[in-house]
Amino acid sequence: AASPITRRSSKRCPRPWLVAAGAGFLLTIDLLFLAANLTKITHGAWLPLVIAIIAFKYLRDHKPPVTRVPGTAVFLNRNKITAPLAMRASVEHLHALNEHVMILSIHTLAVPHVTAADRLVIDDLGYTDDGITHATARFGYMDQPNVPAIVRQIEGAPIESPIDINEVS
Repeated sequence: AASPITRRSSKRCPRPWLVAAGAGFLLTIDLLFLAANLTKITHGAWLPLVIAIIAFKYLRDHKPPVTRVPGTAVFLNRNKITAPLAMRASVEHLHALNEHVMILSIHTLAVPHVTAADRLVIDDLGYTDDGITHATARFGYMDQPNVPAIVRQIEGAPIESPIDINEVS
């Protein structure tokens, strides 16, 4: 039986040569754009790069760190690229964040139903020590999304921050 939680899609590509050709084409275009823009670094583009590096280091090593309060918080968000607004507001106004944070995205696919084995994809977002995990719940357009059921499914998953369903807010 398939596990109800997947970390990556288990479907195989029927035409790997087609994917490789497409990836090669896109990589060529991206490398051309990179080569064209490398000359701009000496003409002032270095400044935004330096600012971004400094800001990233400041946010990652911010002292004093954000106070972590006991419990688990689940924040709904459209994707894993941006931080949920409610989480940002909590940090900005309360200067606190729960010990365990789950960011949950709900995606509706263009298929009628999604099996339980393909429903959940979990990502630690690259840092295994920050207590923040992202999960994507995939539903078909005929499926009824059930957030509490998804959180209960995540509770038993081997993730970085354990979730206690009785402490979730």
